[in-house]
Amino acid sequence: MWVQVGTFTLQKSWLLTPAVAGTWFRLQHSQPPRSRRGVIAQASAYAPLELTGFRRLWAKEQIDVYQFVQPDCWSDRCLALRGGSLDVEYLSPWTVTIDVWDAPETFAFSGGTF
Repeated sequence: MWVQVGTFTLQKSWLLTPAVAGTWFRLQHSQPPRSRRGVIAQASAYAPLELTGFRRLWAKEQIDVYQFVQPDCWSDRCLALRGGSLDVEYLSPWTVTIDVWDAPETFAFSGGTF
């Protein structure tokens, strides 16, 4: 099931989510201003300016799903978001809601559990 991490309005500076586990992340854009660009990456929860796994964000109506594998050397990590340097000057805000896939350890079905 998808669990909400938070809702963020992209800015020129990096915005950090709370520390989050998981591999699959869903991004939903709220009233996306067309042709806007941004960046999403992983950040160490203890050294937030230590970033890895940069991916380009595009404002659009469709839902994006990203896979981020936490580096072994980090005990905790968060996601970092940022609007493009020119894009944040627009008057309309660009808000992104992030969810993480929290898979149950076992799956029940009519024949039992596996």
